[in-house]
Amino acid sequence: MEKNGIWKRKWKVILPTAAVLATVVLFFFLYPKFYLSGSWSDDDLYSGDSPEIEQELGHGPVAHPAVDANDFSIGLHPEQHIHRDPETIGLEWNITKGVRRPDGVAKEVYLINGQFPGPTVELRSGDELLVTVRNELVNEGVAIHWHGLRIENTMDGVVGLTQCAINREFTYRLKIPDHQAGTFWYHSHSELQRADGLFGTLVIHKPASEVESTSDMEKYDYQNEQVLMVGDWYHRPAEEVLADYTNWENFKIEPAPDSMLLNGVGYFECSMATKAHPLDCQGQSVPHLTLPARTRLRIVNTGALTGFTISTTGFVMTLLEVDGGHEVEQVRSEKVGILYPGERIDLLLDRSGHDEYESAWITIALDRENMQFPNMALTPTQQFAIAPPMDNERAAPHEDPIVRPRAPEVPWIDLSKANGSAIPPGEVGVQSDETILLYASISYLTQYEYRPKGFINHTSWSLSNSSDMPLLALDQTSWPTDPEPFVVKTGRTEWVDLVINNIDDKGHPFHLHGHDFYVLSVHQASRVGAYEQYNPFDAEKEPAGGPMNLANPVIKDTVYIPSQGYAVLRFQANSPGLWLVHCHVLWHEAVGMNMAIQVGDDAQVRGESVKESIAKSCAG
Repeated sequence: MEKNGIWKRKWKVILPTAAVLATVVLFFFLYPKFYLSGSWSDDDLYSGDSPEIEQELGHGPVAHPAVDANDFSIGLHPEQHIHRDPETIGLEWNITKGVRRPDGVAKEVYLINGQFPGPTVELRSGDELLVTVRNELVNEGVAIHWHGLRIENTMDGVVGLTQCAINREFTYRLKIPDHQAGTFWYHSHSELQRADGLFGTLVIHKPASEVESTSDMEKYDYQNEQVLMVGDWYHRPAEEVLADYTNWENFKIEPAPDSMLLNGVGYFECSMATKAHPLDCQGQSVPHLTLPARTRLRIVNTGALTGFTISTTGFVMTLLEVDGGHEVEQVRSEKVGILYPGERIDLLLDRSGHDEYESAWITIALDRENMQFPNMALTPTQQFAIAPPMDNERAAPHEDPIVRPRAPEVPWIDLSKANGSAIPPGEVGVQSDETILLYASISYLTQYEYRPKGFINHTSWSLSNSSDMPLLALDQTSWPTDPEPFVVKTGRTEWVDLVINNIDDKGHPFHLHGHDFYVLSVHQASRVGAYEQYNPFDAEKEPAGGPMNLANPVIKDTVYIPSQGYAVLRFQANSPGLWLVHCHVLWHEAVGMNMAIQVGDDAQVRGESVKESIAKSCAG
C-alpha cells in the first residue's frame, strides 16, 4: 500500500509537468508554421496594427485578416454559415491610411482596421449586417457602397446621391434578403478612393435546403471555397492618375496601370522603374496560390480600368455563376474572360484528369482595349504557381511571373455569350412597362478645354464629395444646376427596359445600383465606324443584334457594353429610391459618366425614415 501511495503522489507531479512541457513543445513546433502561414501579412507587422477577426459568433470568422505576401489564398468557411439560423452581426471599421508594398513598391493606401485590402466578410442569406464606419482620415470624407446587394436606398453608400460623406462615424444597416446569395464586394464611392485600396469582398452563402439538407458544396461536389480579387494597380495616387487623364495633351487616353494585384499582393520588377517615375521599390518573391484539387473560386475584378482573362494549366474550370449568385449554363474550359471592373464570376476548378502536368499555374492577362498608350513597366500577362495544400515551398519559385510554355489553346468561355438558366415563359414579359433610352460617350470638346468628359444623353455629372445634402434629401426644385444631375423617373411601373447605346470607340462596363437585370441583348458593331445603335421607339428598324433573348437571359448587375454597340437590360422596378447608373471604369465615372434612376414616386422615395437616415450620415 505504501508503495502504491508513493506512485500516486509521483503521478500527481509527473502528469501536470508533462502536460506543461507538451504545451511548450507544441507551441514552438507550431509557431513558425502559424507565423509563416500568413495569418498576418508583413505589411501589418510593419504598420504596428495587427488585424483582428472581428466577430466569431460561435460559428467561425465573419471577417478575415490579410493574406501573406507569398501566398495570396483567402479561404472561406461556408460550412459554418450554411447550417445556422440568420443572425445580426456587428462590425466596427476604422478607416485610415498607411504605406504598404503590395507588389514591392511603396504606396500610401487606405486601410480598414489596419488592413489592405479590407477584410473579406462572410454571411448567409437573411443575416443583418451592421457596419459602423469611423473615418480617421484627415480632410477626407468616406462612404462604402455594397456592390450588388439589394438593400435600402439610404444604405447604398453614394456620396452626393444617397448620403453625405462620412466625416466622423456612420452605421450601415444591411438586411440581406432571404433570396440573395453569391459573390459581392464593397468599395468606396467617394472620390477616387477605390483605386487606392478602399475595397474588399463580401460573400453571402446560400443556406442548405431545409427540405433536402443539400448545399452548393454537395451540389457541385467541392469541399473548399476561396476568394480571388484581381485588379489593375497604379503606383501613383489616384488623383495624379486622373490629372494625367484629364490633361488635354493626353488626348483623352486613359493612363495604363503599372501592375496587377491578386488579393492585395503582386510582383513588380524593380528594374522596370524609369527616371521619369522613380519608385521606392524592394524586390520580393513571386506570390503563389494554395489550391486544393477541387475548389470553388469566387473572382472579383476590383480594378479601376481594365478587364482581364484568366486561364489555368493543370486545372479545368467550370463556370457556375456570374455577379451575385446568378447561375449560368455550365461550360468547361481552361480559359475564361473577359471579366470587367465590378463584375464577378464563380468558377469550379478541378485538378483531376490533369496528371500530365507536373505543376499547375494560373495566368492573368489584362485586356488592352483601354491601354492605347502602353506602360513599358507593366507586365500585362502574369503567371502564378498553384500549390496543393501543405506543399507551399515547392510551389513558390523565386522567378519572374513570365508566361511559360502552355498546352495548345482550347475553346474559351466567352463571358459576353453566357446564357442564364431557362426561365418560365412570360416571367419577364414580352414587353416592358417602360423604356429608358440612353446614349453614352466620352467627349473631347472645346468648351471643356479639350479635357475628357463623360456624357449620358448630353449630360455630364460628377458626384460631389462635399458635405452638402445629397439629392435624396432634396426636393427636385433644390437640385444643383451646374452641373445638372441626370435623373430619370420610372413612377410605379413594374418592368423597365434600359437601352444603353455606346457611341464610343471603346467599351464601358455599366453598373446599376440596387437591382439585378436580365441581359436581353448585347451587340457589338460589325465593323469600326458602323455605330449600330438601337432605338426601341423606331418600330420600322430591326435591332442590329437580332431579337431579344426572353428564353434564358443571364442575370447581372454589371454589364460590358461594346464599342459602337448597345445593351438591352430589363429590371424589375420594385426597390424605391434614387439608384446610380454609371460606367465602372473609375476614370470615366470621375469625369461624369453617371446618371440616376428614380424608382417609385416622390412619396415612396423620400419618406420620413429616409430623411432620418440622411440626417445621421450628414451629422457624422
